[in-house]
Amino acid sequence: THDQVEAMTMADKIVVLRAGRVEQAGAPRAVYGWPASPFVAGFLAGMSALTGVVTGDSVRAGGHDVAQLPWRLRHLDGRTVTIGVAPAAWRVGVPDPSDLVVPGVVTAAEYQGGEQLLLVRVGAQELSYRAPHDAPAGGPIRLLAAPEHVHVFVDGQRVGVPAGRGVRVDG
Repeated sequence: THDQVEAMTMADKIVVLRAGRVEQAGAPRAVYGWPASPFVAGFLAGMSALTGVVTGDSVRAGGHDVAQLPWRLRHLDGRTVTIGVAPAAWRVGVPDPSDLVVPGVVTAAEYQGGEQLLLVRVGAQELSYRAPHDAPAGGPIRLLAAPEHVHVFVDGQRVGVPAGRGVRVDG
């Protein structure tokens, strides 16, 4: 089926194809929670993605820090990474020391009853945040994501592995 929700609710195993090639196969929860590539993450979870260059404990794009990393990706310094988080996994408030922190500006809000989808400009990039219905619909915002919800990709392949409250990066 081409319907992601239908596939995840009815199948014991799903296969995500891209241009006739298997991108990832496995149990629906495993593929959704552990996407092998930005394509799979975007297709199943509508992942918001930031792309930039790792510089110490931050990711820079367009001359600006676009994300503060709670862990150091030493072996990726100077490399371009894509960091992805599902819109429902973002939150606002006081960051935990292990959180990914992304400052931005809310540029649009789509009211959806019990929640709203906020579009957040981060430098020249845009993220989606599935927010409570009463969240501010404009102005500055600081998005937070726990490490278990952060996906890190280099050259289209996953490089981060969750380990408890932190992130271990294969290298």
